[in-house]
Amino acid sequence: MQNDQKKHPSKAAFTLIELLVVIAIIAILAAILLPVLATAQERAKRVQCLGNLRQIGIGALTYAPDYNDRVPPGNQGLSSPQYVQVALDLSIVDAMSSYMKVATNNHSIWTCPNRNPLAPYIAAGVPQLYIGYAYMGGMTNWSVLTGKAAGWSPVKVSTSKPWWVLGADENMKIAGVWAGQYTPAAPYAYEYGNVPPHKKGNDSAGGNEVFIDGSARWCRWQTMHNFNDWPGVVGTVQVFWYQDQTDFNANLLSLLPTLWPN
Repeated sequence: MQNDQKKHPSKAAFTLIELLVVIAIIAILAAILLPVLATAQERAKRVQCLGNLRQIGIGALTYAPDYNDRVPPGNQGLSSPQYVQVALDLSIVDAMSSYMKVATNNHSIWTCPNRNPLAPYIAAGVPQLYIGYAYMGGMTNWSVLTGKAAGWSPVKVSTSKPWWVLGADENMKIAGVWAGQYTPAAPYAYEYGNVPPHKKGNDSAGGNEVFIDGSARWCRWQTMHNFNDWPGVVGTVQVFWYQDQTDFNANLLSLLPTLWPN
């Protein structure tokens, strides 16, 4: 019996050192893989975001022929020529959704997947919807040239340059800091929550944009300028986006160094 026990010794358990080695290996693998996974998730969201903006562009282009060649108008503030780029009249949203064959109760294309859910609100008696993008349609002028009746945003399709921006990721600052980091803006989380939506550290990595010719692409933050702002209830809101400078006039070109991201 004793000889039989010697022939079949019991299996040895893991030692504490072996367990610690296994845990250390798992921790190292997690440290390597988690950033890769996060990067992959962000890339997927950027692709979805780009698809959303493309659909918005398609909606605007199919909408225009029925409305005297005009794209859906953006939200103009109470004091002209102020343009507030975070909301649209609900009737506009529903009209464009019908052109895109999107259910009118589904507004998912109107916000970046990194942004907050959308919410309706009433302004001056008009039902409107907070959108998760900056929308430039119908802007006849930019605030940087207020009073000069100048603007490089689509109003009519036929008179717009192909590279004019129709909509873009919401790269906005309030009083000089990112909207999503501006504490007093907490009650306005639908407009300004999680801005910038695509981050690089504590700054913006850039954003997706859709152009009036229907194309859409990613634009780096370093190429953007603050072309428009408005005196919002939580402070001056600055909007940054990229736009080709080919047709800018001398006045705007001279202002570009002062409109650079910082």
